[in-house]
Amino acid sequence: GRKLANNCGCKFIETSSGLDHNVDELLVGILAQVQLNPRRRDRDKSCKKKKKQKVRSGHRILKHLLGIKRESKSCENLFVL
Repeated sequence: GRKLANNCGCKFIETSSGLDHNVDELLVGILAQVQLNPRRRDRDKSCKKKKKQKVRSGHRILKHLLGIKRESKSCENLFVL
């Protein structure tokens, strides 16, 4: 499971609902991932002024041109993207 998650760029956490192992950690981690998601932040801020949107678009273009990507350092750390 962990190897597949690494290959796909996904998060991985072993859980067992029967033993109540890592169930709470999984739910907290899912919430953290939702809050860290940049697309969600962009959607939430969509009512802001157009100037801020232009700056954000400029940042995206620069990141694309410079090849800066968000990559997870660990498939097990649910508190980072």
